[in-house]
Amino acid sequence: AKVTDMSNMFSGCSNLKKLNVSSFDTRKVINMNSMFSNCSSLTELDLSSFNTANTIQMNTMFDGCSSLIKLDIRNFNVSKVNGTFHMFEYCSNLEVFVKDEDMRSWIQSRLGSSGTAVIVSD
Repeated sequence: AKVTDMSNMFSGCSNLKKLNVSSFDTRKVINMNSMFSNCSSLTELDLSSFNTANTIQMNTMFDGCSSLIKLDIRNFNVSKVNGTFHMFEYCSNLEVFVKDEDMRSWIQSRLGSSGTAVIVSD
């Protein structure tokens, strides 16, 4: 509950296939840079429990997640985020689940041709 920096937490875990982070308390996290970068064996990631209201940095957060095809960030709050450089670099065919049109647009602009942001309801 006191953690403010989760940068590089799983970075380089190229053999990691599954990950359950549903119990993570991210309320105070400011930096998520490269948190999952180069987790090239991950295919799905559910971050719907993450509270990102205080997060500012998400640079290269999913960079190199080349096998990631499903990402659930439906509860992300990106109102303070100002760092998203190469957030989805080397991702392809990624489907990102979001909560509304504003978030869909925000994510799609960062995804480019790497995937599609899809609105889902709870």
